[in-house]
Amino acid sequence: MYLKIYNAVMLSGWGLTLAFSVMELIGMSAPLSPFLTVILVQSLALLEILHVLLGLVKSSIFFTNIQVLGRLLYACFLFSICRDLFPEDWIYLTCILAWSMADTVRSLYYLTKNKVTGFLRYNLFLILYPIGQLIEFLCCWIIIFKGNHPIRFLLIPLALSYFVLGKNIFVHMLDRRARYLISRR
Repeated sequence: MYLKIYNAVMLSGWGLTLAFSVMELIGMSAPLSPFLTVILVQSLALLEILHVLLGLVKSSIFFTNIQVLGRLLYACFLFSICRDLFPEDWIYLTCILAWSMADTVRSLYYLTKNKVTGFLRYNLFLILYPIGQLIEFLCCWIIIFKGNHPIRFLLIPLALSYFVLGKNIFVHMLDRRARYLISRR
């Protein structure tokens, strides 16, 4: 029951983040900033690490940590620095849009576990994940090469890690997708 409530809360949070991102992208003023809502929802996603540690869900602690902590780093810190250096909001809103679309579908799937949400869950990431990763990577490089922030040199390993960790996470998702598709036969 707890996980159903958690997924319902996450669905609501990511759904609002998605709606606010779309509003901002089309030039409407959202009731709350999508940058604020993504920080709030992604902070709540820290519970996913605990869920794995407690055995409530069958996920890899390694991949869960990378996903949750990496997004939190971007949402709380790197997007702010990058926005000061390169204030084109559509870039960051596109990343937040990709995150929120993927996690809205993910939360909906865990609530319903039906064929439609399963299909979306295990296919949309093929498009959304590379978009999110590309913008995260771009944000790192903007800070490294355009900025004068003291952490810019610490971001070089993070940016380079996309070539290894990014590929590994994507391959992990492809494996999960294959297992899902096999289970549906």
